[in-house]
Amino acid sequence: MLSNFEFQEETLKWSVSRMFNFFLSQSKTASPWTEENKLNSTEFPDIVNASRALDRFHDYVRGQTALPPHDHALLLTGYLFKKNDCISFFFSNAHI
Repeated sequence: MLSNFEFQEETLKWSVSRMFNFFLSQSKTASPWTEENKLNSTEFPDIVNASRALDRFHDYVRGQTALPPHDHALLLTGYLFKKNDCISFFFSNAHI
């Protein structure tokens, strides 16, 4: 099994032209995926609907023609996410 893995590893060709790019929103209007999906909460004033915000971010990324080819896009925010009854800083919404 190990020799088979080593053989497969030796046959792979890796090509990485760029590891990451950043897009930093300079205003709230430049981040509609979070700002338009904020929830009204007195307990958590900075909380967004996770499913809607991540879907909206996904739509934004797919619509960008200037982005380099990529296999991941990551949304970092200071907001909490809420999905169903769970509140967290971390959620995933894989689109395969």
